[in-house]
Amino acid sequence: MMLPLLALCLPTVRSFSSRTNRLAVIPIRQRSTVTLAGSLRDLLENNTVDGRVNPGTMDINGQEKAKATATCRPVSTAVATPPARSAAQPVISISDSFDGGNAEFSGLKLVDGEEDFCDVHVTVNIRKDPFTELESKEHFQYFSFRSTLNRDAPAMKGLFQGKKSIKVKYILENAGEASYAHAFRGYSTFYTQTSPFDPDSWRRKDDTAFDGGALTWTHVHDLDSPTACFAYFPPY
Repeated sequence: MMLPLLALCLPTVRSFSSRTNRLAVIPIRQRSTVTLAGSLRDLLENNTVDGRVNPGTMDINGQEKAKATATCRPVSTAVATPPARSAAQPVISISDSFDGGNAEFSGLKLVDGEEDFCDVHVTVNIRKDPFTELESKEHFQYFSFRSTLNRDAPAMKGLFQGKKSIKVKYILENAGEASYAHAFRGYSTFYTQTSPFDPDSWRRKDDTAFDGGALTWTHVHDLDSPTACFAYFPPY
């Protein structure tokens, strides 16, 4: 009774015996669980199975690939500190980072009333449009920028200490190279001291001048209202 039960439990191969004219049931020996576990461990740890290199770990030349090693970097616990403010902080800052803004800061000079009864000269350029292959030119005409008096600048605590306002001369240096430079003749710059998107707040600079090369005008920045916006015409 044991032979039929053993034949049901183990994988078998049926073989015909010419000597007995009977089919013989021969059990196949199974690999032990320990051997299977060992092979799996070799595959995961050493990329081998029964001492043979796993083909998936070989490179195009048949050489075994180098094993990748993972490294862990220590997590920094240092507290980020804000960058220190520059000691050379300018007394006037220029920005065109708003809708319709178009200008780039070029330079600043402290004159302290020695030229044109101004305290500061600020040079700005109109930012050029992308190059056009059809006309082989970079067009530019419109300008718009925000100018702010930095009340914490070193000059306000030194050269301009005690002043309630600062008179600034703005120099649009490349106006004479604009696409329609002749449009600046007899022109008056627009400015506002509130929001550039308030159409009723814009005024004109009567002292605007154009010498064929640069467009200039002046503005008095009060400590109580340090910001002003200037434009070729108000945005719409």
